[in-house]
Formats: sequence, C-alpha cells, structure tokens
Amino acid sequence: MALLTQKIPEQNFELVRDRIALILADEISSQALISPPTPEYNATVFLERFVPFDKTDMPCINVVFASGDFENQNTLTADAIYKYNIDVYTKSKSTSTSGGDKLASIKLHRILGICRAILENPQYRTLAFAPPSLQRTTVSDIAVEEPKNTQDGSSVIMGRLTFDVSVCERVQLKDAEDIGGWKTEVKMNETEKGYQFSNVIV
Repeated sequence: MALLTQKIPEQNFELVRDRIALILADEISSQALISPPTPEYNATVFLERFVPFDKTDMPCINVVFASGDFENQNTLTADAIYKYNIDVYTKSKSTSTSGGDKLASIKLHRILGICRAILENPQYRTLAFAPPSLQRTTVSDIAVEEPKNTQDGSSVIMGRLTFDVSVCERVQLKDAEDIGGWKTEVKMNETEKGYQFSNVIV
C-alpha cells in the first residue's frame, strides 16, 4: 500500500530547467530586434530535444538538464548543484571572402556570448523566481566542437555552455497525527503578578 498521500510537486530542478528555456527564448528574440536588428542570431529555443537537429532548424538552442550533486542532506532538505547544458547549433555557407566554417564559428560564438550575458545578468540572479529561491547561478564552462561540412556545402558547428544552479530541494512533511491517549488542558490562575497559564497533561 502506498504511504504517500499527497501529490509530489515538480522538483526545483524541473522548474529551473523550464525557466532557463523561457528566459533565453524571450531575451534572444528581443535582442535580435534591437537596433541594428540581427535576425541571423534569433535562435529557436528547444527544451530537452534529443532528435538530431537538421540544418533547417539552425540557428537553434537546446536546453538540457545534465546532472545534479547533493550535499548537506538531512531528512527534509538537501543543497543541490544542478548542471544544465545550453547547446547551440549554427550553420553557414562559404562566401567569396570567408569560409563557411569561420562564419559558422563566429555566429556560434556570438549566440553563446548572448546566452552567457543573459544568464549572468544581475536581473536574472534568481532566474525570475522570488528570492531567496536560488542560492547561486553561474556559467561554469563553454566548449566548442569541430565544424562539420554537409552535403550542400554548409558548415555546421555546435557549442555548449554549462550553467550551474545552486538550490535547496525539500521533502514534504508527513501529516501530523494525534497521539492517542494524551490530552492537554490549559488552566488560567490568578496570581499576585497577574494571570498565569499552565498546561496540565491528562
């Protein structure tokens, strides 16, 4: 027989994952419209996509929950450091003056830089959750893969920004139960110093 009678809510790592994708989608589309407009950096944001990306999807971003480490654990709470991969994919064709690999790399670096600046902006210190929801957020790593050439002559490249979020996870408390056979009565006595309350356990 199941012992848990309450619905288990979404965990913090799930809420943070969705919030990261929402913030990036909102801010990146806004950045692309700021004068001078840069539509080539208006990347589509996906969440937990594992279907391979086609060149028609690019530029694009995939937000993926990667791992979590726990410390300071007790029966009710645990301090967690969650890692999220922000994967960026770009493509470019060669021109008369520049190779497609160079152009794809430059575009990738620009979008990775935009993502880093968004997530580390002080306005998103708590990822728009009410403080003190999050303890700390930080971009811990950026890595870039080697460009790949496709059949149509385009160069495709992927880069990964690792975003760490420190947050406390909590466990729901068990409903309180009456202790059978115990009863407390409260009596009020008048003393020289005023009324005094006293508990009597029956």
